[in-house]
Amino acid sequence: MEDKAYFSYLLRMWQTRRGNELVWMASLDDPHTGKRHSFTTLERLFAFLLKQTQASEYPAEQECDQGRSTDEGSKNDKTPQSSQSAKID
Repeated sequence: MEDKAYFSYLLRMWQTRRGNELVWMASLDDPHTGKRHSFTTLERLFAFLLKQTQASEYPAEQECDQGRSTDEGSKNDKTPQSSQSAKID
């Protein structure tokens, strides 16, 4: 694969209750592929973006493809689900 110098995502962020605390969750939708990447913490979102921008052969996408579907996600995850989605824990 060639190096990617451009990424485009639709970012969604929302707060949800996990136990007694409010936490931030996020998803990125790739408009080119229709794939959704879901994140249970902002730190995981940031790690994904860092991998995307630091990797020469786009391994973060490959790693995410092996993740769990958002259908297995939290009951508090109220974002619409996509059939082409992956969850980063």
